[in-house]
Amino acid sequence: YRSFSTHCRVAVVGGGTAGLAVSSQLAKSGTFSKDDITVFDPHESHHYQPSYTMIGGGVLGTSVADVKKQEHKYVKRSMKSMFAPCGVTLRSESVKNFDPDNNKLTTDKGDYTYDFLVVAPG
Repeated sequence: YRSFSTHCRVAVVGGGTAGLAVSSQLAKSGTFSKDDITVFDPHESHHYQPSYTMIGGGVLGTSVADVKKQEHKYVKRSMKSMFAPCGVTLRSESVKNFDPDNNKLTTDKGDYTYDFLVVAPG
């Protein structure tokens, strides 16, 4: 039993930097409401990869313990906290198959239909 809609006006596959940027811009555009947009990404955390250079360069510290203390500010944040400001729906599901002829995608938890699809898996 699923207590939520399996149709998305806009389905965004990937919750990385591109998926976040597209979702946010679409939600702000006025063309779509935040309820129209569903993001699919199985990960619990978002890693801002450009920050990895700060780790390699020693900016966040020179030991693993030093880096761990700083990573929540600069490198790693929960997916929920990343998408909360734009208010779109976040599904912690992995997309397994695309069926563009039928505007359908399949995740590890079921099938969804969509009107528009953005593929940005990283």
